[in-house]
Amino acid sequence: KNKNKNKKGKAAGKGEENNSSVTLKDGRRLSGRQLLVEALRLDSTSADAYGLLGTLLRPGEQITLKTGRKMTDRKMTDRDLFVQGLRYNPENSQGYVILSERMQPGEHVQLSDGRRMTQRDLCLEAIALDPTNALAYHCLAKQVMMATAALHGPGVAAADAAAASAAPTVQLKDG
Repeated sequence: KNKNKNKKGKAAGKGEENNSSVTLKDGRRLSGRQLLVEALRLDSTSADAYGLLGTLLRPGEQITLKTGRKMTDRKMTDRDLFVQGLRYNPENSQGYVILSERMQPGEHVQLSDGRRMTQRDLCLEAIALDPTNALAYHCLAKQVMMATAALHGPGVAAADAAAASAAPTVQLKDG
């Protein structure tokens, strides 16, 4: 028998206990969230770490980070994390889309550059940065359809969908 196999029969390497946490060589056991907090402690300008940590928080949930040279505590919500990530990587098209998806219709968010943006503004920014970002178009379409339904009733949005299905066929290119 192999003594290095875990309960599922897979060989366990050093530092690998399960998918929800890892034990570092210094003995600390950290979850994915804790690893991201540590990454931000070490590099408070990591746009990727802010964005990924933002996806782990439920809307409205807060997390306290020690940020900056003085290591002051700062409570941040999922939206705050995405705004901070965009501060350090303003060309991240996907970051604008994800931030938009975390907002409620009619809400605004202020970016670190001072711009106040709606969900629609964020999706338009994402498309401007990356015209091939399919999720940005999908997100914008949902917003347009919800706005249409709010103004004219849900039947109009359904009629728009029916009209779109009757539109001329578009050839999609593979891969």
